[in-house]
Amino acid sequence: MGEMQRSITGSDQTRGTQSSHNTPPVSLSPSQLDAPTNLPQLYHIRSLQGKGQAMIAACNIPKGTRILCESPTITLPGNSHDSASALLLAQLITTQLSNLPAITNKHFHTLHNNYPPPTPAAVGICKTNALPLSHESLSAGVFLTASRINHSCAPNAQNIWNASLGKITIHAVRDIDADSEITISYLEPFLPRPERRAKLASAFGFDCVCKRCAVPPAQIKQSDARVERLVKLDGEISDGHRAVRDPLGCLWKIKEMLGLLEKERLGGSMVLRAYYDAFQVVIANGKEARAKVFAERWYASVIVVEGEGTKDAVRAKRMVERPAVHVLFGMGMRWKQGAGKIPRGLGEEEFGKWLWREKVGV
Repeated sequence: MGEMQRSITGSDQTRGTQSSHNTPPVSLSPSQLDAPTNLPQLYHIRSLQGKGQAMIAACNIPKGTRILCESPTITLPGNSHDSASALLLAQLITTQLSNLPAITNKHFHTLHNNYPPPTPAAVGICKTNALPLSHESLSAGVFLTASRINHSCAPNAQNIWNASLGKITIHAVRDIDADSEITISYLEPFLPRPERRAKLASAFGFDCVCKRCAVPPAQIKQSDARVERLVKLDGEISDGHRAVRDPLGCLWKIKEMLGLLEKERLGGSMVLRAYYDAFQVVIANGKEARAKVFAERWYASVIVVEGEGTKDAVRAKRMVERPAVHVLFGMGMRWKQGAGKIPRGLGEEEFGKWLWREKVGV
């Protein structure tokens, strides 16, 4: 079976805007940034003490809400961090800036620059604020608003490049209270606190004091132990041979991973991927009923992170409707069961035991 087909949507959020700076505040409304004008304004940009510019929720924002949909102001090729191409990069950025309206150019230059001279200011701004345009390539973009969203190691939102729209989207991955800061993560998810802080200090020049980092030493130790366990689980789950050889053990590892993700407040794409992994385990072993339920949870997670109509959403919805069309269907057939065998009338706890096969013989 080989390595399981991992869904890594949005997991490469390794670049973002600096979290501590003193550039002047700007006012950018959603209508300036491709959002429908008939929607209420969900956010505003303002300065926060010690953090510089930040995106603040203007109202209560439910989980799954699309907060922002924005086209890149500047696009950068995949080799933009290659020193050999520095001159070409500067020329590329200068050309793009020269084609922008004066007001857009002005807003661009209010973004933070973490690179001192002799790096040209526009190049430094781009390198500091670039966000990935996809997880398939290294291309990146600079955004007038999305690039102002600060980092948290336990973010309440996620940035995804929507290829069909040609825009970045920001979705709430949990409920966000009015007047709370909206945050994304600049880092890969499974890093212990020392590595997270070192990377953020090196790349962006700030010491992270988010809710996941600014806790007592005992809690940090517990958190780092959970991260270490998540790394181990992730590696074991991605072994496709294990899903056929020991499907029940693999399924229970996924359940454990979901619990640890909840404790670490890591939602979004990692939850999406876990449910997709669970779907693959059960469909590979012929369990269509469970596969349908996991496909529903996978699809719901895709909608939270990406919204309707994306490639991943279309694919997940198809698996909800016809789980047996998946390429892995029946590779093991240990648990063969039709899609119509989902039990009815069970409470949440009993249904959960059935779903994760915590009852013998089901």
